[in-house]
Amino acid sequence: MLRQPGSVADLAMDGRGKSVFGFAISRVVAPEAELLTIAVDRRRQGMGVGKVLLSAHLARLSAHGAGQVFLEVDEGNAAALRLYRAFGFRQVGQRPGYYAKKDGSRATALVLRADLG
Repeated sequence: MLRQPGSVADLAMDGRGKSVFGFAISRVVAPEAELLTIAVDRRRQGMGVGKVLLSAHLARLSAHGAGQVFLEVDEGNAAALRLYRAFGFRQVGQRPGYYAKKDGSRATALVLRADLG
């Protein structure tokens, strides 16, 4: 597992603990945290895995002293935006041209924040 000071990682695994199908990684510098990445295997998307994983991960961030958490998400990632908004994330900024797209264009990153606790 991740062993960097201030880093928090969670895994979504099958019941036997033999298959990983999702993960979340953040860094915490209390009282803030930044969700660096969250991913769910495409075959498990749309099944609630992301919701359970994010819920558990946010609880761990809070236990590590984070009172608020920030993240960046592609403005076109509707599924991720729905998930984050369900957990109280709100836009606090944007980074135009942040993400490179396959067609060579650039997408805006939305900066989101949620208060924990």
